[in-house]
Amino acid sequence: MTRISTDRKPLDDAQGDEDGTVMVLKGSAGAVTGDIHDTAEQGVKKQTWRYVLLVEKFEELEKDERDWFGADDDYVILRGMPKEVRVHGPKEDLLSKGGQPAITRIRGKFAEADAR
Repeated sequence: MTRISTDRKPLDDAQGDEDGTVMVLKGSAGAVTGDIHDTAEQGVKKQTWRYVLLVEKFEELEKDERDWFGADDDYVILRGMPKEVRVHGPKEDLLSKGGQPAITRIRGKFAEADAR
């Protein structure tokens, strides 16, 4: 699990990848967003240009990075150089009707970000 709690390096590295698409989730490992993170990370691991990061300590983000998230956003997907928000929304966007993380929805959001 790639967590941002005290070490920003994974986020900085992902932002530096010109071809990278970066999903940033806010939450914790024991919460639904942690489960989404694990599902997403497992589901895109062979797609090396895609990154999945879980921000456990929101205050570790710079102010402009915190601004990526709207009031109701649990995730953002960044693309381009410099990285810009291409897709964002509540965690429910990434869950099945039964409330479980849905890799098809997660991949769909990545594809949406890649297309913009």
